[in-house]
Amino acid sequence: MNVSTQNNMLLYGIMLLVLVYVARIQELFQFLIPLQLGKIAILLALTLLMVSPKPPMRASLLKIPQVKMVLGILALCLISVPFSVYQGQSFNHAVMGFPRTILFFFLLIYAVNNFHDLRKLFWAFIFGVMILAYFMITASGTGRLAASATYDPNDIAMLFVITLPIVYFFMNSRKGPTKLVLMGILLALLFAFILTGSRGGFIGLMVITIFILFMDKYRTWLTKILVLGIAVLAFFQFAPETYWERIRTITTYEEDYNYSAEYGRKALWKRGMQMMMQNPLTGVGAAAFTTGLGLSYGEEGGKWLTAHNAFVQIGAELGIGGFVLFIWLIASSIRYLRRLRAKYARQPGIFRDHLWMATALEVSLWGYVATAMFLSAAYFVMFYFLIAMCCILRKLEMQVELQEQAQENHSGLETQLQIVGARG
Repeated sequence: MNVSTQNNMLLYGIMLLVLVYVARIQELFQFLIPLQLGKIAILLALTLLMVSPKPPMRASLLKIPQVKMVLGILALCLISVPFSVYQGQSFNHAVMGFPRTILFFFLLIYAVNNFHDLRKLFWAFIFGVMILAYFMITASGTGRLAASATYDPNDIAMLFVITLPIVYFFMNSRKGPTKLVLMGILLALLFAFILTGSRGGFIGLMVITIFILFMDKYRTWLTKILVLGIAVLAFFQFAPETYWERIRTITTYEEDYNYSAEYGRKALWKRGMQMMMQNPLTGVGAAAFTTGLGLSYGEEGGKWLTAHNAFVQIGAELGIGGFVLFIWLIASSIRYLRRLRAKYARQPGIFRDHLWMATALEVSLWGYVATAMFLSAAYFVMFYFLIAMCCILRKLEMQVELQEQAQENHSGLETQLQIVGARG
């Protein structure tokens, strides 16, 4: 088996992991449920990784800041276990659950060594999310729809929000049939998004729309406004009145139970921040927010609810260190993507993939931030997928730097040899 075939097999194994870990396709097809596809996919990927040849110019992953931050979050999860209010739950999360996400994160970064492979990985991601959308669109029933046992409607809305910018900017960078296919996927995702009925998702959609308007350099402002107008008209056409009734409650938040009720989200967020300040070093324990919240009411008793906010969740569970590290991870990723766009903006034709990927990932991260304000999503696989994509871009950039440095060293050595030869 030649080197190219081995590398392709590893990439296909990683693409299968994306379908399993992010899109959860094993939950959509009944015949896949008993196969434990998640374990098979991870074992296959690890086996292929061990037998695949190593690239000659391999950048050290630990030189990528975001990699160290992700490892820092894992370390804080492990440290929190002995101090957790529910040690069994925290142990399961820190030792059995979250490490699988971290392993997935590292496999993604390690397996991709060029932009051709990275495009394939984005295709796998888009294809997986499109399968979810298809099952939602073709499902029978009324009300808010979901298509996965793992994701509820709000979770799927977040997944759509972070996928739409990737599809949009990928579409803008292509021509011909590929562009038309991506346009169809974009419309299908928007239609499936409506079916979630998610208010937090709608806010996320508005956020990414604003960022797309300002960051899309492929179109003129007139074209962007026309496209946006058509999209808005289509959205109004397909969204039923029940959807808009639900969305309108966003503007009447003072009447919403989440704003005024004792156990509404506003009260949960406030108590969650109090839990962080009362346990600043280790928090209440990884994945133990619900238990910590219930116990925080003392003898009077209270409801055992989730945080409904990724920032409150990780702060309460891992302490101030986890809260700061999580925000730093997002902020540093966005800052790096902006630096990358500025670096290659002068030659958009040559660095087309660099530009659309960096732009799409930044908008997707902003979409995650907006929707994560309403979801306990600090450990969601889809978030660490986005961070892994940022790390891959940095890894590829570092590999080019290593090659340039090697060429400079080689040229310098040749010059020295010529000087020595001339003197001899």
